[in-house]
Amino acid sequence: MKHSKNTIFRRVIFIILTFAAFVLQFTYIPTLSLPFPVYVLIPLSVSVAMFEKEFSGMLFGLLAGILWDMASPMPDGILALGFCIFAFITGLLTRYLTRNTLLSALLLSFAACVIYSAAALPATDFSSDPILLREIVVSVYLPATALSSLLTLPVYFGVRKISVALRNEKSA
Repeated sequence: MKHSKNTIFRRVIFIILTFAAFVLQFTYIPTLSLPFPVYVLIPLSVSVAMFEKEFSGMLFGLLAGILWDMASPMPDGILALGFCIFAFITGLLTRYLTRNTLLSALLLSFAACVIYSAAALPATDFSSDPILLREIVVSVYLPATALSSLLTLPVYFGVRKISVALRNEKSA
């Protein structure tokens, strides 16, 4: 399959943005001393998957998951697999079922944040205390999901601007 220069350039930009989001998420944002994490890679991988469709989006999701796994205390590869699958599903949904709109991006990003938070919750040590579990969910996971979902707004518009500017003439 022959790719145009615009396609290659667009994908290189997305790779650079993925590395920049990784650095932002794991080096700069923790210095802000927020009481909850901020997931920057989730809105980026969802937005890129919406514009790149299933297979290319899957590879960008895989890259984001590998980077997140590298920063994780348990680099077992589960995030790479999860991001890969979710980006693939996002690309499929965007191609065949939903429209590529901001609302779709917000909903898919919110779903990805909820899935990630639900998967990360058992790793949290809450000593089987339901009150402490509720406090962790309300003070950590809900704000992280809400803020990360709101980050979809600028990320989606940025990815859309890059995609439209570097769209192939044949596929336009």
